[in-house]
Amino acid sequence: GTPASSKRRALSAMAALFSSSGHADSQAKYAELLKRCSHERDQVLAESVLRQMQHEGLELTEHVFNSVIHTCVMAGDMTQAVMYLEEMELWGIKPTVVTFNLLINAAAADADVGRALFWMNRMEECGVMPNEVSYGTLCKALAHQGRVSLIEEHLGQLKASGKTLNIYHYAALISACAVVEPPDVQTTARALQELVSQGLKPRCVRRPLVKVVGEEAAAAMIQAARQTKASPAAGCRSKAEHGRGQRRRFRRRLPSDGGGSESSASLPSRGPSRQLVC
Repeated sequence: GTPASSKRRALSAMAALFSSSGHADSQAKYAELLKRCSHERDQVLAESVLRQMQHEGLELTEHVFNSVIHTCVMAGDMTQAVMYLEEMELWGIKPTVVTFNLLINAAAADADVGRALFWMNRMEECGVMPNEVSYGTLCKALAHQGRVSLIEEHLGQLKASGKTLNIYHYAALISACAVVEPPDVQTTARALQELVSQGLKPRCVRRPLVKVVGEEAAAAMIQAARQTKASPAAGCRSKAEHGRGQRRRFRRRLPSDGGGSESSASLPSRGPSRQLVC
């Protein structure tokens, strides 16, 4: 619709939101409305809510700006998203890792590696530490261009920070291995072995793995990885069997009738620890 009709719809939505309970808890109500805007990609309403909050003198937090930025990203308006990041800083509100992850994700969705790297660097310049999501999203963008070495470099930085790689990091690395020509089978095999050692499921990277080595070889690699993963369990079973084999029956001595003879009774094998010695 036209900007005027969108504005009327936004004002109508806000009026309906407050009609039942008034403005007793405006901050929470507006937060609820902004969340709805993100789900529905309603950028006009999100921007109207922000301006209304400013008009009413309500607190503008990082969560409020992140919601508006998220809505702009979902609506595909990166110009406005960046503008609200700058406005956020003008209000003295420090962007969070969520703020930058939204912008990195938007760049990754467009396979724009340069923009993704720009926001990653901007995050670090602002003193915000990237998290697993930041690196995973950046690696997803790098995977589209087959930047295997650069992905490994960033994943190395993530591990050096004490974080554990997840399945999305390995999927991005293997996807990059499928893009290069010829496909990087050696790095793929190393990544598969490493993710199994981390307790992750090899079948979760089946799709990019097929792109690297083909359907048949991928199935064989996954099966081999499963067997490697299952081998410690076999040792656990053998220990359990050994424990059962070592179970012994306990006996307790009963007092004699004065004849000096000893009488004994066998206790059930399932509950020797529950018996009290008389």
